[in-house]
Amino acid sequence: MASILLGAVAQLLLKGAIVQWNARHGAPSGLLRPLAGVILGLVVYATGTLFWWRAVSRASISYLYPLSACSYALVAFGGRVFFGELISPGRWMGIGVICVGVALLAFSQSRGES
Repeated sequence: MASILLGAVAQLLLKGAIVQWNARHGAPSGLLRPLAGVILGLVVYATGTLFWWRAVSRASISYLYPLSACSYALVAFGGRVFFGELISPGRWMGIGVICVGVALLAFSQSRGES
């Protein structure tokens, strides 16, 4: 779960850095902050990858990988909250279907430890 959460946070940090870059494009003095956001996002993503690495060494990838779909819901929610992105009802329903599918996979299978 740490990997999934960190991956979603990293995507939101990268999005925030791009938004800042676009707002300051052409102003060299304003590039430090977006660059710091990109670096922070990559560091958070790398940390999440380390958690993922540990998880796949302990459980089946066929069990773990569907759980990573939870990041879709986290990123969409974060996009709405932090960037004011509009998300259509159809998209929310699609995300809901993904979440229900992930829950069914998680509860219907054993962890598949290696």
